[in-house]
Amino acid sequence: MKSSRNSLVAFLLVLAVKDAFLGSFLLFNLDWILNNTGMTYSDDVKTMASFFGVCVLIVSTLCLAAINWVRTNKPDGVFLSKFIGWWMVIASVIVYFKIGKLAWSAVDFVTGVLILIPAYLQSRKTSTVTNTAVNFH
Repeated sequence: MKSSRNSLVAFLLVLAVKDAFLGSFLLFNLDWILNNTGMTYSDDVKTMASFFGVCVLIVSTLCLAAINWVRTNKPDGVFLSKFIGWWMVIASVIVYFKIGKLAWSAVDFVTGVLILIPAYLQSRKTSTVTNTAVNFH
């Protein structure tokens, strides 16, 4: 149980740090991103990048909350971890079909799967322990 919990915390931490940097980068360094992706600047792009940057920072914050709850053995942490993992997988598929950038979507897909595997292992172990405790009494 400890190795799945530690893996879950590690993958959530990686995502939290990545999203904190990405969100900050979108908010404060949009010109660099546009130049390196071949996009052109417009007020609409700036508005979209601002909203997206804030959303990514929210995901980073959710990862930190999930880490705290997983470490303190709250079942909400595993639930939130699954939610984040599935969100990453679904978002990666949407990004691939809407933008067509496999490299961009692959990172989120792999991250989501790496969160989902230990989250489901952790929830299975938690439910087994809970069922055993209930049956014991």
